[in-house]
Amino acid sequence: MVKKSIIAIAVMCMLATVTFAQGDAYDGALKIPEGQHWPCICEYEELTLCQIPVFLKVGMFVKVDCSGKIVLHQVDCTSIGKAIDDFPCYKGCKDNKLAIKSNFEVKLKAKFEKSNDIIPNNNKTSCYFDDGVNPVSSSYTFIGSKTVDLCVEAWQVNVYNGTPGDEAPIGTVTITALPTGTPECAG
Repeated sequence: MVKKSIIAIAVMCMLATVTFAQGDAYDGALKIPEGQHWPCICEYEELTLCQIPVFLKVGMFVKVDCSGKIVLHQVDCTSIGKAIDDFPCYKGCKDNKLAIKSNFEVKLKAKFEKSNDIIPNNNKTSCYFDDGVNPVSSSYTFIGSKTVDLCVEAWQVNVYNGTPGDEAPIGTVTITALPTGTPECAG
């Protein structure tokens, strides 16, 4: 008796799937003829009803790795293009290269802002990007992924306002980004 019941269940399941397979072409609507059941092999199965495309509205993306710091070291003034009268002169670049990624053409700018009187009031400093290819500049335009040096130079520094041997904080570099293309404004 049990064997006959198992065989009967197996035959019913096979008939249900065979009958469904012989139906009309599949068009996203599930059509089960009257008197028949959901196709199964002793359990319900998922059936794909439709596929809906998904789109991503890509925005403007720029990322700059601002980790690390810049430590200035004393250099010969002529090595940074200054006269001997501009002594003492200092130069330093970010301890790790500045990693930049952008999916649009972007113009980056770097600006040094002093935070104490070690740097003179006339702000005798220079801040620039250097990728080893393009001329040294305080602004840098590119698209894609790059690594560049970010450097600061200072001259006529008031070293007498600092403590010898210390890494005295003298300011910060602010990096700004500006798209180079024509803006798309919502109207």
